[in-house]
Amino acid sequence: MVEQQHNIHHFARQQLKMVSDRMNARYDQLAKSAGFQEGDRVWLYHPTRRRGKSPKLRTCWEGPYTIITRINDVVNRIQRHPRAKMMVVHLDRLAPYLGLLGTSSLEEEAV
Repeated sequence: MVEQQHNIHHFARQQLKMVSDRMNARYDQLAKSAGFQEGDRVWLYHPTRRRGKSPKLRTCWEGPYTIITRINDVVNRIQRHPRAKMMVVHLDRLAPYLGLLGTSSLEEEAV
């Protein structure tokens, strides 16, 4: 009886280890490991709740910010403009800034 429980426990631990390794590998494939380089322009995800305002209708992205330094693989120091206060944020709160949509077509029409 004791040996059977030991075998079942050992089998369960092996299965959990195998599933954990598989989940870790899948996460690593999808994670943003490359990140951003210094000088890149990014959006910052900064949701704020205000009384009387619907969170669905608010924009949660602020920017553009500039990456000043990379502290490590997932933490960056950003700044909105040269005189603004620097912020330290996690990579998951950043998105690449591609510029304002439609500005090139407006500029072409003006010329």
